[in-house]
Amino acid sequence: MKIHLTATIGHDIRLLPKFLQYYTSLDIDNFLIILNAPETSDPTLEEAEKILSEYNIKPAMTWIGEFSEDEKVEHERQCILLNCLAKDWVLYADLDEFQVYNETLHSTADDCLSKGKAYVEGRLVDRISKDGKFVELNTEKLLDKQFPLGGYITKNVLQGWDKKIVLAQASEIVGGGHHLLMYQDIKPGRAQTQNYVEPEFEDGLIRIHHFKWDISILQRMKYALGLQSLSLKNGWHKEIKNFITYLEQHDSKIDPRDKVLEMKPVKQKLGV
Repeated sequence: MKIHLTATIGHDIRLLPKFLQYYTSLDIDNFLIILNAPETSDPTLEEAEKILSEYNIKPAMTWIGEFSEDEKVEHERQCILLNCLAKDWVLYADLDEFQVYNETLHSTADDCLSKGKAYVEGRLVDRISKDGKFVELNTEKLLDKQFPLGGYITKNVLQGWDKKIVLAQASEIVGGGHHLLMYQDIKPGRAQTQNYVEPEFEDGLIRIHHFKWDISILQRMKYALGLQSLSLKNGWHKEIKNFITYLEQHDSKIDPRDKVLEMKPVKQKLGV
């Protein structure tokens, strides 16, 4: 059994060095990194390739075109089918997500199988600065120092999904922003359709430290609003509206004292 990591990297690659530094420290056997850019001339492609090369990683795929969550599922699944055995396991992560495990990934997968399950669940812990202001991400400083507080913005402010599938057997199809399991319904005389099932999340979820909330958050949300993907529009527009409303009510920052957010100092240290 091998552990593979799959991630789709877009136009914002500021966290890529820390992402690689962190995940190469775990017992991952192979990296399936997909690079996405709207045009082949996008300079971030070359920059990302250079950073990956420093860790002896080659992109599994370069996807040219506007980002779409549905296409992301297809491309990640294609890479998994080409590179993984059914018995292998895949770690699913976005660039701003740093998952913390109590055991090695191989042990976590074995424990999961012993319980008759083929996937591991996690929950986002949204990390913010000490006063809730949107600070500039400093790639030279530890993330723990820059964003020492953790709480639940995604769930309690955006009203979005904060539970995700973080690790799954390669035979499982993970979609919906890594929130859902997908199955394919193929019947005679009918086209193949894609259907999603929300997994049964249990206690003891893996903590996913989520470093989304820096000075560029509004700019990135504006970019997402401009994407044509229907799957993004259906979820993102409502979440962004909820976030803007919150900022208007809290001096354009995240209030660490707001009990709704459940913000606390984070004791777990990532070391990157």
